Amino acid sequence: MNRDPIVLKAGCAKIEISPDQPLRGRHDVLIVVEPEKPIFAHALALQTDSRPLLLISCDLVGFFAEFAGELEARVAAALGIPAQRVVLWGTHSHSCPCTNRQVEAFGRRENLGTSNQSWYETLAARLCDAATQAVSRLEPVTIAGGRGAVDGIASNRIIQMPDGSVRMRGGELCEAPDGAIDPDVRSLFFRRRDGTAMAILMNYASHPTSLDGGYTYHVNPDYPGYAVDRIAAELGEDVCCLFGMGAAGNINCRKYATLTNGRNLDEAACLGGILGDEVVRQFHAVTTGLDIDDMELTVDHATFPGDDKLVPKLDSAVVELDAATAAYRKAMSATAGDELSTATQSLFKAMWQVSHAQAVDGDGRIPVALRRLRLGDEVCVLFAAGEYFVEIGKEIFARSDFPLTYFVTAVHLDPLYVPDHTSFATLIGRGDAYGVDRMRRINRLGCTELADWLVAAASANRLTQQKTTEPTGVA
Repeated sequence: MNRDPIVLKAGCAKIEISPDQPLRGRHDVLIVVEPEKPIFAHALALQTDSRPLLLISCDLVGFFAEFAGELEARVAAALGIPAQRVVLWGTHSHSCPCTNRQVEAFGRRENLGTSNQSWYETLAARLCDAATQAVSRLEPVTIAGGRGAVDGIASNRIIQMPDGSVRMRGGELCEAPDGAIDPDVRSLFFRRRDGTAMAILMNYASHPTSLDGGYTYHVNPDYPGYAVDRIAAELGEDVCCLFGMGAAGNINCRKYATLTNGRNLDEAACLGGILGDEVVRQFHAVTTGLDIDDMELTVDHATFPGDDKLVPKLDSAVVELDAATAAYRKAMSATAGDELSTATQSLFKAMWQVSHAQAVDGDGRIPVALRRLRLGDEVCVLFAAGEYFVEIGKEIFARSDFPLTYFVTAVHLDPLYVPDHTSFATLIGRGDAYGVDRMRRINRLGCTELADWLVAAASANRLTQQKTTEPTGVA
């Protein structure tokens, strides 16, 4: 019996998710008081059989796993599909809200200010709307990939000084050489049969921190948002653009957005223009597209040993949080702004430490989720929790068996930073080695095992792949 040929269909939608009320910001303590530029969710539905799968990027710092799971389940329920067929991530733009439900619950319990809860409900409803719209617009597509290097966005933020110490890029160190980066923008284009752009996945390794972000009082999607503007101006307002941050654990844009004169929107727009122009150039350079007749999404979970020197025990973390809360309340009644600023920073650090302590399982191990989307034998997209040093991303690309490979990080925020093996030997204990001495949750052996796991996922083609968790389409 003859079967109809399998055709990849896609549909997309974007929907605004800007808060219409004050929110606690990136660290869920500071108040975001000025929506400066709209933020969006971009939803892409893909289908080869009777059930679609959804990829959704949001202009947010990111999600912790528990809340992301809740949102993915709600989107899946709205579409009548398994939750494993929804992949949700944040662009990691630091001038956008964070979604830490544990911190939110604490803030409400302690009456520490504005609650984000009603916005969380609005966000969930809008993600369901975007997904439903995307599925309703499914139509046959071809895919194509692009790749090209850019200058003037990324720089390695860890600077090794002549005396062997390590400092963060900033101030007088802004103009230091770029250091180890991945200059390539990797694009995946979903094109209608008439050749027009429907949706684009753009993958680039640099933190969206051109507008500072950690302590901002503004909502702004940072340079990825300005890149979307440039692409829309060139390829059409209806193009859906999903930005996925690459292996940028030690990469930011501080060299090219120096912040020496405060927040500079022109610098952010310039960086976004560089990224957007390269994506547009790649799109116009494509001459043929690939017809994809099968796809599969695998969802795998593993645990890796936590670093007991950096991840606190939950009991001690709660004690520190109680002390920080008391200091914050006292500082709120003080007249000295510096005292309140210091207390605020101590409070959100203590809050996050509790979140990280709760993420560790009973054996002292930290769970990590890995999704792999395969489109035929040509495309592999890895979606990984955590932020990975650029060296790990380069190894994944070098070892991949797929002609088109993409590595989207910070899909969930934990386990935070994952350095490569060399970085441990070079940086640990040598100063402000951000991502090694302060923002890491997994120990050295665990980081090596995790990196090997990711490389293997991209280097195993479908003929040698292990059993899939959630197959889609025809193998």
